[in-house]
Amino acid sequence: MRRQYLRLRFSAKYLRLVKWTILVILVVTLICMVTQWQSSGKMKVIVLEEHQLALKYWYQAVSRGTLPSHGNTLIHIDAHSDAALPEYLPQFPFFRAPKKDYEIDVMMQRNDVFVEGAVIAGLFDRVIWIWPSWDTGTHDEDHDISQEEVGWTVHGGQKVTPESRQCDYAVNNTDLPLDPSSCNVLRDYSLEVVRDKAVLQLMKDEDWIEPDETIILDIDEDFYGVESAAAVLINAGIPLHVIERLDRQISRLLCPRNTWEENLADLYIFNILEAITARCMHHAHKNTPCKNTDGEITVFAYNFAKKKMDNQLKLHGEMFCFDMTHQTNLNEQLQSVITSLLELTHSQLGVLAETGFCLVSTSVLSEGYVPFQICHGLNFPNSSKITFHLPTRAEVIGRSFQLGEILPAFLANAKVVTIARSIRDGYTPRRYFRTIETDILNSLYASLKSSFSLLYSGDLLGGVKGWSQRHKH
Repeated sequence: MRRQYLRLRFSAKYLRLVKWTILVILVVTLICMVTQWQSSGKMKVIVLEEHQLALKYWYQAVSRGTLPSHGNTLIHIDAHSDAALPEYLPQFPFFRAPKKDYEIDVMMQRNDVFVEGAVIAGLFDRVIWIWPSWDTGTHDEDHDISQEEVGWTVHGGQKVTPESRQCDYAVNNTDLPLDPSSCNVLRDYSLEVVRDKAVLQLMKDEDWIEPDETIILDIDEDFYGVESAAAVLINAGIPLHVIERLDRQISRLLCPRNTWEENLADLYIFNILEAITARCMHHAHKNTPCKNTDGEITVFAYNFAKKKMDNQLKLHGEMFCFDMTHQTNLNEQLQSVITSLLELTHSQLGVLAETGFCLVSTSVLSEGYVPFQICHGLNFPNSSKITFHLPTRAEVIGRSFQLGEILPAFLANAKVVTIARSIRDGYTPRRYFRTIETDILNSLYASLKSSFSLLYSGDLLGGVKGWSQRHKH
């Protein structure tokens, strides 16, 4: 018995040694990766999800010494300017460079204010926004240059950030008129708004981009087109009130805290939809709600989902909204989700499964609870000021060729490149996502001859392969 005990103790000690050896290897590997990221002389190209996350990587380049903290030029290739006024918050780096990570977090308020936030912090003194030709309806000129001024005033005892040239100031995300004399101007910068087709002509002017300009090249994949992911659901005949009800019900059942749990939660509902669709297809016309297929489908769907949930509670219980002591509440929420799903036809369930389920925003951008719901993004038809444009495949090919022509003009001076997918917030056309991103990267490879380091952000929706490939191994 004693000898057996010694062997067991030796085995446990050996296993602990192996575990710590693996841990040390992983830590050393991570340190090497970080060191390579910090010290590599190659230019960094970062693929990220929500566009405001670009600020994080721009200021990483500043901290590495790759980029000055002020006076840079932003080349912003995007369907949107992203230059609305940010809300002034106490931790916002007010007309100075951010010193702490939490100050950068405050700058990442929304996807439409981060450019102006970077201007206020002094990162840019020149912004060139290149917009796509499919959006000519919202622009008066192919090339417009203005000198913008940004300052502050006091409203209700609090500082706000007005833009004196337009005589506006931002309060509660609303631009209001302001007498320019009331603005304490602290920043001015050059803003150029350029149509994509006008860039080639401007490139012929050797003085357009100065040799000593330091450039951040920033590309949003919605430059190719903007779709409403919610419109896909509505066009399939799913009523808006059912979409909104499912959003509420699912957000009370599943509460993933990160992208890993987000993928698990999406797969959980996807499996339920697959099971219901398979049974519904065999018993109902394509336009008949699944609840009318047979008297047992409600019981079948609930039991299937309940069994899956019980298994997931054992393995990944944290992704559900209540712990094990609230099993009854979970069962009730699950039943409500099943009831709503059975109101749909099997073809509508297929569209819902393809659209998927995700967190409303990246968890790193939010403090506390982030709703998990149908992954339809922010823009619903007829309730958004966004211009929608779904490109043809020929348009995608043509725009990629165009990018290949204009990117070399900026890459010679570029210090960092950021590429925003803009899938989570519902902008980039999902059917062309892989083609768009591959074409952008190929244009960079062709111009830089592979002399850059490619980094994929850890919070990408669906991972590196993207949302459409999330269930494929």
